[in-house]
Amino acid sequence: MTTSTILRISGFALAIVALLASPAVAQSPTEATGHHGDHGIAGDDLDDATAFHHMVRGIDVLPNRATMEERWPDALQRLIAFALDEDVPEYERWRATSLLTNFPESEAQDALLKLTDTEEPRIRSMAYYVLGTTFLEDGDDALLAELKTGLDDDEERVRADVVRSFGWTNNEDAHQILRDIATGDRQDDLQPIAERSLQRLAD
Repeated sequence: MTTSTILRISGFALAIVALLASPAVAQSPTEATGHHGDHGIAGDDLDDATAFHHMVRGIDVLPNRATMEERWPDALQRLIAFALDEDVPEYERWRATSLLTNFPESEAQDALLKLTDTEEPRIRSMAYYVLGTTFLEDGDDALLAELKTGLDDDEERVRADVVRSFGWTNNEDAHQILRDIATGDRQDDLQPIAERSLQRLAD
């Protein structure tokens, strides 16, 4: 595993922990019903579909790819289905979107790109964040162009997560965007976020 990959995973973990600590997700349906399993994976007494549902609904753990695929070899496809299904509750779609960071495959990237058009700002924001932290490599002009559209999103949380994601990529053009935002005069809160992202890159 490369140093840049380790940094991205670490950065994602820090961001997800901060998001999970917010009042909006202070208690999940999993906590309310008392269903917990080791490392976020529900017990063997549940069928695969129910156990997967409970895992996605959890907030107290961040199951990794190996743990998920040990129980569900098709974990990637299950997460994508949850994330894209507009009939699934928003929290569970957001959680499934966040867990796609474990799967740097084109199938996950395609799903995340679709999610940048969803009407739910919270999910849209996470989709952009995972795209930036997990998939954006130096020289990937096509993906950078997609991410830049998020900088003009109507929701400030979406714009902010695009900027945060640029602090976890080796894409030099994304770094230049951070410098431009940090020294510019945007009428939102992106400047301090860009400054922190640049500081992270310098550390």
